[in-house]
Parts: sequence; C-alpha cells; structure tokens
Amino acid sequence: MSEHQRKISTVLAAAANFISYHDKEDYEGVIIVVRQRNGLYDAFTGGSADDPDYAGDWGAAQFIVESIFNDMAAMVEDNTPQLQVITGDNAPMPAEPVIPQLSDYPEIMREVYQKSLYPGTRLNDDGELVDDPGVCHPRMNDQGKWVSIYHPTTPKPMSAFADPLRCAVMLPNGQAPASLNGIAFQVWQSAPKTLAGWAYVDGQMAMDEPVLAPKQGKKLAAGVVVMEPDGRFWLVAPTNAFGGYKATFPKGRLEPGMSPQATAIKEAFEEAGLQVEITSLIGDFERSTTITRYYTARRLGGLPTQMDWESQAVMLVPKARLLKVLNHANDHSVIHALDSQNILA
Repeated sequence: MSEHQRKISTVLAAAANFISYHDKEDYEGVIIVVRQRNGLYDAFTGGSADDPDYAGDWGAAQFIVESIFNDMAAMVEDNTPQLQVITGDNAPMPAEPVIPQLSDYPEIMREVYQKSLYPGTRLNDDGELVDDPGVCHPRMNDQGKWVSIYHPTTPKPMSAFADPLRCAVMLPNGQAPASLNGIAFQVWQSAPKTLAGWAYVDGQMAMDEPVLAPKQGKKLAAGVVVMEPDGRFWLVAPTNAFGGYKATFPKGRLEPGMSPQATAIKEAFEEAGLQVEITSLIGDFERSTTITRYYTARRLGGLPTQMDWESQAVMLVPKARLLKVLNHANDHSVIHALDSQNILA
C-alpha cells in the first residue's frame, strides 16, 4: 500500500472507530473523504451507521475539493489528531488511536473502507472487484477541457478477460489484466507524437489497394477491426455515445499526409490504447458523413486503460454478440463484409 493510500485508510479507520463506539450525536456531520480518480473525491456525511434512514445520504455527493482531502490526510501525521468530532456542546473529541479490523466496521462502512484500499474500484453484486466509473474522463479534450461522462459504461470483473465467451471491459485509468493470449498489456511507449511520425508508423502492410477517393463531398476516414486469437473483437464506447454509437470500431478522418493504413493504426491507439498491425483490407463503406476504409488487424501491445477522451470504455466482445453490442447499422455492414470474405470463420 502506498503512503497516499495508507493515509486515506487511516482517516477512514479513525472515523469508523468513532461510528462504532460513539452515539449518533457524537459524530453527526463527520466528513470522510475517499480518493477517487481524476481528482474527484466522495464526501460521506454522518448519520447513524445503524439507522437505515441515513443510508441513502452516505456517498451521495461528489466534490472536486483538493483542500478537503489534504486537510483530512494531514490528520494522520505524527503527533497530530487523526480526526476530531464536534459534540453537541462544541467540545472537540479526539479520535481513538486504535484502528479496527474490517470485520469490526459497521456494515455501511465496509465498502467505503474497501474502496480506500483499492481507489477507483467497488464491489459488484457478486462481491467481485470492478472499476468504479468516474464522472469525468481523466484526459482533457482537444480544447483542454474536462469531459463529463453522463452514462458510464457498466464495468466487468477482470476475470471476464480469461473467458472467450464473455464480454470484457476496461475503463479509463482502470484495471487491466497483465496479458491476454500471450501478449502483455503495457503502454506503447514509442508511439509517434507527430503526424509526420504517424505517417511512417510501423504496422502498415505492403499491399495493392485502390486509391481512397472522396464521394459526394464526404470526408475520407479509416478504421480497424482488431481481432484476438480467442475469437473476440476490440470495440470502443464513444464518450456519451457520440454520433449515436454506444459501441463501434476505432476509426477517424484522414489528416494531411496520412494514408488510410496509418490513420487506422493511429485511431486504434488514440481511441483504444492499442498498438496494432494491419493484416488485410476489408473494404470501403459509405457512412453518413464519410467514406471509411476498414482493415483487419492484430494486437501487438498497448494498454486500453490509456484510451483518449473520445472513448469512455474499451470492450472485448465475442463474435456471437457483435451485432447486438454494435448498435449502429453502419457497423453491421462491416460485419457482413467480414462474413462474406470468410474472415470471421
């Protein structure tokens, strides 16, 4: 456990100790701060831990208040009180120094303490540790502003990655397995930083392919269908279902000097955090605003939790569920083309 996490846990433990051994009026209004991703913090305000009428108030508010957390963390420094509770007569009462075991906590506090040990996670209904979606993306948009996520993607336990028949999910800055199908998940450190670098990025395939020409004033774009050896496909969930897509393949418009293949590799990295290598050409597809060329690709590396702000989740989906998860007809045509070429066989 890091020093940062230890401080959070100690503050929570001190507060739980009060809740365990004091009456409601002794700790009503106590603030317990739990670190969340993206600089966000949950503020939990007291009522009685044994009173179900208060349960709905716990964890009800989220604040971006760095100073609150710093003040609470400072309480666990040597020779300073861990926590103070103001009683009805305004006399400060120092916290008990004893830190109870998890089993000693009131039931309502146990999940809160568990979250302090594993920031950015929660326990699902089956008691499995899953990512706890943040209320805004950890990476700013192209205008340097934070992007709120209004309908976060439902998280899945990491065990889903080991089962080729299950859908699996990674969230921004969330959990990730160490590897899958013999390929490690790790940040693509040497990814290009400029358009000139992307234009000559490794992973492009030497092939005879027709020129991608504009049609009826539509823009040119390229996308990629990345397949795993276990038969699953990598999809992205555009942030806030942009363009009406709840899930889709990584894709983007061609920029000056960029070939379709280079664009497809770049989009796989930016939208899904993946390093890929082109393996074949699927075809060109006319969409609402673009003519998009799609390729198949294999994963060489990368870490999906590092997805850019345009994606709120990266998903691994079995072939049998593709048409259900891909909610837009534009993507269905890509699947049908793969089927007709026996690429999905």
